[in-house]
Amino acid sequence: MLHENRPVQRVSEDNRRLEHDAMADESLVTIVHRGRTLTRLLASREDLKALTVGHMALEHGCSLEEESLSADLRSDGSVNIVIDDAIEVPASAARPDIVTSSCGACHHPSLAEMVTTASTALQAPSYASIDHVSHAFDMMEHQQPGFVATGGLHAAMLWAPDGTYLVKEDIGRHNAVDKAWGAWRQSHPHRQPTMLLLSGRLGWDITAKAMHIGVSTIACRGAASTLAVDTARANGLRLVTFWKSTGCVVIGPLEGSFDAKD
Repeated sequence: MLHENRPVQRVSEDNRRLEHDAMADESLVTIVHRGRTLTRLLASREDLKALTVGHMALEHGCSLEEESLSADLRSDGSVNIVIDDAIEVPASAARPDIVTSSCGACHHPSLAEMVTTASTALQAPSYASIDHVSHAFDMMEHQQPGFVATGGLHAAMLWAPDGTYLVKEDIGRHNAVDKAWGAWRQSHPHRQPTMLLLSGRLGWDITAKAMHIGVSTIACRGAASTLAVDTARANGLRLVTFWKSTGCVVIGPLEGSFDAKD
């Protein structure tokens, strides 16, 4: 579920009327293991198993399969995602408070460590070309039904050089990335994505997730933060920001085939 209808007053210069409007779903999602609350997320109630797989992998290095998860819809509209008792989950994965940024920054003792954190990025980066970025954004635009209905959902897209791609939406930017990675691991376990596209801005939280995924290019429609830029430069990632069909801002390595027509 990406959205629900709610009653609103639609007001314009010469009119006022009552109607129902589609609004982005934001619900409490609790990840539970052996009766213990690991994490509480505010997320949209679609692809929650993929969200859990991606979140546990990118935040805690915990490898799960969707088959090991069950969903329990509560009477208040919240959802519990229960991890099979037989699965071993590290004690460090327990963050029972509501996670609103999902950035993992609280685990880093210093700014310098956050910027230079070792990643799983490709040793020989395969940077996407401008043509690839442009084509991928065109595809992503047509894979955002939740945004079309509400205007209130973020999207994340993973893309591989052979043209394989996957798009997920959520009320949270980080949740959309977690969903995309969780679904990718399930659908394309032997294929490596090399580009992550975002419908909004880029902060350190998403950059850190992208490094764990192993992409070499991150492209977004919005701005990048200072920490995102510094981390990308330190780890050899290329950022494409303020994306429009007429231009963009490139941050990072300038060599390679970025401006080539592949």
